[in-house]
Amino acid sequence: MGSAASLLGGDRSSGTSKTAEEIELEADALLKAEVDEDTAVQNIDLTGIENTGYIADYYVFSDNLLGRSMNNLVRLSTHKGTKRNRAIKQYNLKAEGMSLQKVKQQVMLLRDVRAHPNVVKLYETFVDKTNLF
Repeated sequence: MGSAASLLGGDRSSGTSKTAEEIELEADALLKAEVDEDTAVQNIDLTGIENTGYIADYYVFSDNLLGRSMNNLVRLSTHKGTKRNRAIKQYNLKAEGMSLQKVKQQVMLLRDVRAHPNVVKLYETFVDKTNLF
């Protein structure tokens, strides 16, 4: 696919200009790529990390907040089975401007790099009516 300059009339370095049909084909290809990306976002697979249970059955939340922003907060919690402390990020899905698809993209990225020793480890996710953990 061409750059914006090539879409607007040609490649100046080679001295050739593109026909209207070539420009239209490249523009269609760019639009298709954007649509394919949107479709991929909608089909995000959380298999292996999405826990369908109730988060309070697995974790005890402390009152200690580690961080907070407009759409999320991070709490210190203890896993009931292992007794290990974990930081749990809680996204408010009802907050204005919150995009579940963007959050799921971030989750997928963390899932893909969770074996790296220098990256925060993602253990599992939970979703309820108003929050993603």
